[in-house]
Order: sequence, then C-alpha cells, then structure tokens
Amino acid sequence: MVLVTNGSNHAGIVALVSWKVIIMKKNLLDLNEALVSKILYDFDTELQTRFSSSLFQFILATDEISDGMFHDTVRRVWRDGGPRGLRSYLGRELALLEDYRDRELIKLGS
Repeated sequence: MVLVTNGSNHAGIVALVSWKVIIMKKNLLDLNEALVSKILYDFDTELQTRFSSSLFQFILATDEISDGMFHDTVRRVWRDGGPRGLRSYLGRELALLEDYRDRELIKLGS
C-alpha cells in the first residue's frame, strides 16, 4: 500500500492511494502471468508432441548449458517483446531442436 501525505505539519493527515489503482495493477500482473503460463503450456505441449520431452526436461537441459538462465531469458523476452516475442522465441527454440534432431538422425544413418 502506498501512503501519500499532504506535506503539512499534521502527521495524522494521510491519504491512501486509490484501491482501484492497486487492484488494476494486480489484475494486469495476473493477466500477464496467465499469458506467460499459457504460452509455456503450449510450448510444453509442442515439446511432448514433437520430441517426447517436457518443459521441465527442456529447462534442465538449457539451464545446464546457460547457467540457469531460462527463467531470466523468458522474463527478458516477455518484457521486450510481450506475448508475440515470447511465442517467437520459443518457436525458434523448437526449430533449433528440430534441426539438431535432424542432423543427429543423418549422422546415425551414415
């Protein structure tokens, strides 16, 4: 809660910032969290469908390579690009995984 004083000598006079503003900010955060969750859920579904893997396994693998940066990367991409940016980033990750899988299959076939 944010308190705003009127700047006078009367310490007892304090106005509360509108609850509507606080509720609106909380609802916006909840909406953003819900969108990120939905996007990550869709990514998890794609991982399961295409690679018989999961988001959890993907995070473990990428965090091992990138020193635990998956969550930070998701937050940064979300901040910079919003929902479209996050979907695009995760789509590129899927494309990289497919390319890697295809190259490994070619190696095994040789």
